[in-house]
Amino acid sequence: MRIERFDPEADPARLRACYQAYLAGAPIDDPHCPPLSLSIFTSWLVCGWSEDNPEVWFAGESPDQADGCCTVAMPQRENRHLVYFHPEVPPASRRAGVGTALLRHAATQAARLGRPHRGHRLGLLIKAAMLDLLAEREPQLRWVTTGNADSNSHMIAINEQLGYQVLDSWASWQLDVADVLALSG
Repeated sequence: MRIERFDPEADPARLRACYQAYLAGAPIDDPHCPPLSLSIFTSWLVCGWSEDNPEVWFAGESPDQADGCCTVAMPQRENRHLVYFHPEVPPASRRAGVGTALLRHAATQAARLGRPHRGHRLGLLIKAAMLDLLAEREPQLRWVTTGNADSNSHMIAINEQLGYQVLDSWASWQLDVADVLALSG
């Protein structure tokens, strides 16, 4: 599944596709409230509810039809230890792993945060939330596998704290293309 960040103000096709995904799920997700208008939905994607400028991610092969989309917001003023993740998955795409893929993608992006957000346990909190979501939505799962570089001591500590055990170790190899070209020349 293709997941990519987009700007709702600059990409009207993806914006409309996300809005259609939202509208399709609104009667199920919030049956007692009328759906947001397109302009309010757009404002929410652009500014969030607290002007924290969320990242907006689109899941789908075509910009005209969203399998799902989500916002990921990292508060700048208060509750800076939290990451707000809000998925929109149309009913036709639910129970197919779209929401889980968006959450996994959001967790990966948050784990790559810059220095100002490091040290606030975001990696642990996001990974624990993902495990809780998987347990709730996919109770038949027996194993969850994760991976990271041996040099990433912070994520190794998080994995150990959550109870992960080492399953395997992989070697990565690098080859300088210029060296190969020099040999064949």
